[in-house]
Amino acid sequence: MQTQIRLVAVAAALLAAGAAQAGVSFDANLEHDVLFKGKQGATSSATSNSGRVELNANAALVKSGDNFVNAKASLIVPTGSGDSVGIDDAWIQFGNSAADLKIGRHEAADLFPLGKDVVVEAAGSV
Repeated sequence: MQTQIRLVAVAAALLAAGAAQAGVSFDANLEHDVLFKGKQGATSSATSNSGRVELNANAALVKSGDNFVNAKASLIVPTGSGDSVGIDDAWIQFGNSAADLKIGRHEAADLFPLGKDVVVEAAGSV
């Protein structure tokens, strides 16, 4: 937990320190899930609502030619009850056109591209 907080603190420090020279952008995502489980002809069913709000801060700082420093921090605020606030991405990237190094917590690949993130549960004999 402390490591995650430190990474966010470093990313926030980069955002604040280079605000005059950096291109800083903020965005957010809202996800809401409604789950309905019930059998045909049954008088009762189970419905649950959950989701999350993702707040992102991105900074891009370009220095002397093709050298660069980028940073990102993502705060996750769940909308379901009993869930706790968390961090999704928190990283700093240093480099140039030949090589770069990304340090922190980040996704290795886009595992859930838009329109392909559907989960189908077993439907019995159907």
